[in-house]
Amino acid sequence: MKQWIFTAALSISLVCGHLEAAGGEYSIRKELAGQELAGQTQEVQGRAVQVQEVQGRAVQAQEVQSRAVQVQEVQSRVVQVQEAQGRAVQAQEVQGRAVQVQAVQNRAVQTQEVQGRAVQTQAVQVQEAQSRAVQVQAVQSRAGQTQSVQAQSGQAQASQTENADFLKLYAQSAVLMDGSSGRILYGKGQDIIRPMASTTKIMTCILALELGNLDDKVTASSYAASQPKVHLGVRSGEEYRLEDLLYALMLESYNDAAVMIAENIGGSVEDFAALMNQKAEELGCRDTYFITPNGLDGVKKDKDGVEHIHSTTAADLAAIMRYCVMESPKKEEFLSITRTQNHTFTDSSGRRSYSCFNHNAFLNMMEGVLSGKTGFTGGAGYSYVGAMENDGRTYVIALLGCGWPPHKTYKWADARKLYTYGLEHFQLKDVFREEVLPDIPVTGGLCWEEEGTCQESTGASLHLKAEEMHLPLLLGEDEEVQVTKKIPAVLQAPVREGQKIGTIDYSLNGTVIRQYPVYADRGVDKMTFSRVVWHILGIFMDFGKTYHII
Repeated sequence: MKQWIFTAALSISLVCGHLEAAGGEYSIRKELAGQELAGQTQEVQGRAVQVQEVQGRAVQAQEVQSRAVQVQEVQSRVVQVQEAQGRAVQAQEVQGRAVQVQAVQNRAVQTQEVQGRAVQTQAVQVQEAQSRAVQVQAVQSRAGQTQSVQAQSGQAQASQTENADFLKLYAQSAVLMDGSSGRILYGKGQDIIRPMASTTKIMTCILALELGNLDDKVTASSYAASQPKVHLGVRSGEEYRLEDLLYALMLESYNDAAVMIAENIGGSVEDFAALMNQKAEELGCRDTYFITPNGLDGVKKDKDGVEHIHSTTAADLAAIMRYCVMESPKKEEFLSITRTQNHTFTDSSGRRSYSCFNHNAFLNMMEGVLSGKTGFTGGAGYSYVGAMENDGRTYVIALLGCGWPPHKTYKWADARKLYTYGLEHFQLKDVFREEVLPDIPVTGGLCWEEEGTCQESTGASLHLKAEEMHLPLLLGEDEEVQVTKKIPAVLQAPVREGQKIGTIDYSLNGTVIRQYPVYADRGVDKMTFSRVVWHILGIFMDFGKTYHII
């Protein structure tokens, strides 16, 4: 029994030992498994982080690829823009060439017209020569006068057919004008109608000076505020002084300022354009048609249904500038504005301020420059109109179609050539001659010999003041002025005192430069039947009173 108990106890002890050993091994294995699991967890977490990094890099790669695509699109658009710019430049060049072709065609037509006129002129000259030959045979004393007239006619024709492109200008149309007389000293395509761009604004400015008040408050309309660049950037409802707008107009060439001025002076752009055209007609500018006050290209039909473009000629544009700087009652104000280098102003509220700078660079390129205005549109090309004074000589120039981008400086080269040519080849001379005019016989006038009241003649005079007895002209070295008296040898009664009875014409190269009217100093009554009857009746009455018959 004891042995069994011992054996059982021993067995239990051995089992417990085995169990304890197994539990320890299990603990060890469990610990090792936990450590292995923790390591694997850390490894998995690390791999997860790597996966996240890879995913981030994939996103970045996608963004880079997207940006690369965007860069390619931008590059493609840049290339397209460059191509478009190139095509635009080509289009402008094509337009310029088209205008040149048109100019050549116009010149060809003019050449044909000149040739036709030359043939007509030669035919007329032949007839005149034959007539003069007959006169020479009849009256030998007139032979010298006939030869003199023929010589002068030949000189005039030679002068008119002289090649006018010897200065080799860039401009398609150009004029150099004598500011004192308005005579054209040099012309190239001067009568060809062309767009004039912002040189328009000299007419806008002078009309505003003559018809407006510099202190006027001008309100911006929505139409004025919508004008394209270059512009002041006015807002609808804002107010500005008219004087400040004129500086903005002439220094910076702002389009919205031009519309504000036009609406203030004319009531509307259309009505102001009518005032511009009326002024042009008064100045003798028959080939000028204004549509806009700022020079932007425009097309319009007149009251007769004839379509016009906003246009002028070099000759007309020079004439308008001559009026602005030489003849207008507001010429001093015009010169003051256009010679100003910079001007600062605000709107009426004082909330917006502006600074304007003069873009007429030629003001500082030659001594004596008085004024000028530049212009450019795609249709007109570069244009310029200006004036200068030197030693009492005033020159006016006009340039139209003077190159297209990038040839912005062509107009300055042409301006210098024109002014230099004028300074080197023309001198100022006063050609006025004071004339002593004889009395002119009058037929059919009253003549009562018994009273000594015969009215058989009248005196003739120019009725000029002392300061008006001058005619300064710019003359070339070989140019001479011809003076022609167009006064009748005999007048027919009645003649009124102060009645115009003739003219004295000053001509140069066959063109009349100035015409002075000649007036009658005394009136001559006409002898009529009724006046004779009343005169005889008066004599009878006087006789009757003398001898107490009546």
